[in-house]
Amino acid sequence: GFTTTYKNSKTSENKVGLDFDSVTNDYSVQNELLTNFIATVTNAVNPFTTISVTKKDYYFGVNLGTEITRFESSSLYLNNRTNVVKNYVLPTASLYGNYKFTKSKSLWINYQYRVDLPDPNQVLPVEDLSNALNTSIGNPNLDPEKSHYAYVSFRDYDYATKSGFNIYLGGSLYDSQIVSSTAFDESNKRTTTYHFSGNRTNSGK
Repeated sequence: GFTTTYKNSKTSENKVGLDFDSVTNDYSVQNELLTNFIATVTNAVNPFTTISVTKKDYYFGVNLGTEITRFESSSLYLNNRTNVVKNYVLPTASLYGNYKFTKSKSLWINYQYRVDLPDPNQVLPVEDLSNALNTSIGNPNLDPEKSHYAYVSFRDYDYATKSGFNIYLGGSLYDSQIVSSTAFDESNKRTTTYHFSGNRTNSGK
C-alpha cells in the first residue's frame, strides 16, 4: 500500500542569566552573555510504500519512501539574530520479518535506515560565550546523521513449562555522524566545534 505521513515539531529554549543587583538586593540584572533564546521548527512529509507477505509460518515486510524535511532554527544572542534553514530530501527504508520454525522456536529480523537531524546548538553558527572555560560554535554546514540499524533475534520459549532463552545480536553502522572536537589556546581556554565522522560502528549483543 501507499501511505503519506506528516510530522511537525516546534521546540524552544530560553536561557536567562541574572546578576546580583545591590540596589534591589536580589538577582534581577540580566547577564547578556548567559542569556540566549533558540527556537526550532521542523516539518517533514514522508510518502512511502509498503510491501508485505504473511504466511502460516512467516511474515515479511518492507517500507520504502522519501522524507522531505524543512528544518529552521533561529537564535537571539547578544542582540544578534542568527537563522539557519535547511531543506532535505532523504530516503527512508525499513525491513522486518519473523519465521517460526516450531511452536516454540522463532527468528526475528529488523532493519532501519535512520536519519537524525542536528541539534540547534550544533548547527547554529553562534559563538556561545556563556561558559568562561569553553566557547562553543555551531556548524551550519552539518547535514543529518545517517545510519543503518539492524538486529537478529532467535527465541526458544516453551509456554507450557515457561522456560527458554533468547539470543539477540544488533548494532548500528553510521554513514555520517556528528562529533565534537575541542581546541585549546595558550591560556587553556577551550573552543568546541562540530563536524562529521563517517563509518563508525556501535554494536551490541
